[in-house]
Amino acid sequence: SIEEEEVSLLHDEYAYRRGGLVGRYYRDANFTDLICERIDPFVYFFDDREQFTPPVTGAHSAIWEGAIYVSETETVDLELAIWNRDPAQGCAFIDGELILELLPEEMAEEGFKGQKVLLTEGLHVLRLEYVEPKAKWTFALFQWRTGQGYKERIRETFGNTSNLYHLENLGTTYYHWNDAPDQVYTQPFAVPPGKNVLHFHTVDQAGHIEAEQRREFK
Repeated sequence: SIEEEEVSLLHDEYAYRRGGLVGRYYRDANFTDLICERIDPFVYFFDDREQFTPPVTGAHSAIWEGAIYVSETETVDLELAIWNRDPAQGCAFIDGELILELLPEEMAEEGFKGQKVLLTEGLHVLRLEYVEPKAKWTFALFQWRTGQGYKERIRETFGNTSNLYHLENLGTTYYHWNDAPDQVYTQPFAVPPGKNVLHFHTVDQAGHIEAEQRREFK
């Protein structure tokens, strides 16, 4: 694809791997200026307790992406929670649908919002977004379950290493312009002036090499 004279190369060599969501942490509060990308094993982001995921220093927004596995069809009682003393914003998407959104104006020293969602057995795409101008990471997605006692309700994190999955890149894409040597594709690149031919192909982890493709640009 080309946007503003830049080329992006995409492939479909991805597979879901158990162990957490891909977390991308940004320096700015509008999901720009990426600081780091890592696998986060919990849907619980706290600022100092060792058993939970630590924050990334200097990050003021983050996006987590992956999937959650549901073992049987059920109505899940979800709750989005933020404990900051300063206004923050968080939201949760399941299968591309906005399920929960907690806005700064809905918070005092903390904010909670619940929603019941029917989820069928299998994998469901999960995406979380969080914005905190002062970088206090107290953000979680919970589910409520019925306990053994009479009317007892138990709150637990919605997702951990046993049922959270992330997409793992299984391919490496190579490209070159005209007769130049191959280089590894890592990010969108500019189209050079004049008439040029772009050559590109992807190699998967097993060593299978895709047939070279070509595109001419003027």
